Amino acid sequence: MARSRAYPVVSLEKAAELASAVVDQLGHGSHDRDSLAQAWGYQKGQGLVARKIAALVQYGMLERDGASYSLSPLADELLHPKDEGEFEAAKARAFSHPTLFGELVAKFQPHGRVPGALPNILYRDHGIMRAVAEEAAGIFLASGSYAGVISADGQFLTAGRRALGHREQDDDTALRDEEVSDTPRSAGPRATEPRAAEPRAAEPRAAEPRAAEPRAAEPRSADMQSDGQTFQLTLSSGQAVLRVPARLTKQDVLKLTKLLDLVALDVEGGAP
Repeated sequence: MARSRAYPVVSLEKAAELASAVVDQLGHGSHDRDSLAQAWGYQKGQGLVARKIAALVQYGMLERDGASYSLSPLADELLHPKDEGEFEAAKARAFSHPTLFGELVAKFQPHGRVPGALPNILYRDHGIMRAVAEEAAGIFLASGSYAGVISADGQFLTAGRRALGHREQDDDTALRDEEVSDTPRSAGPRATEPRAAEPRAAEPRAAEPRAAEPRAAEPRSADMQSDGQTFQLTLSSGQAVLRVPARLTKQDVLKLTKLLDLVALDVEGGAP
């Protein structure tokens, strides 16, 4: 089955909550997947749970040793910071830790903003499946916002630029069996994408400011009205319509994300 390139399937803020639950329920030390699953309210470390574990590994919060996982020093800095400066630096480091996210920061930070066409760029240039490109883009923007690196409309923030500093390199090989592989993409091999070595010409921008929340995959139409936005989606077994207010708060985005998590649990069959 074809694989999408690895990307965290939860936002950085959600990953921090999951790491905190590990500390509260299990404490420090090494834990297997099933133990982590039980700390998060599941029975087995499969399906969606395995993808969440992979996300924490990509953010640098979990370290893997064979079949066991333990919280990293970066997770301690994020969950139990000594001061505000350490907390802000830890968030920025965790945000840029996934290889894909680090590439996007390196590519767009010199331009000062993330293009509105980010989902298309992920699909065409970074090996992300078209069906999940919107989701990956939303997680990147939401995580950057939580880290204080990117504003809600995609602008890189000055304080976030200073906090980023040096970024550790991920090992894609170590994450290979943790990658998202549940949804097939279009047939045909994709060449490994090189990291950008210098600023590229500015990508085309969407006409309206983009919200930072994940959006449903591949909307067929989006009718913009003064009192909100309506998205009509063509799914495998029918049509779905999502209507949201014209302006969304961060709390609204979290509620939508939790709703999508519940839908994913029904599909995965991973809930207890």
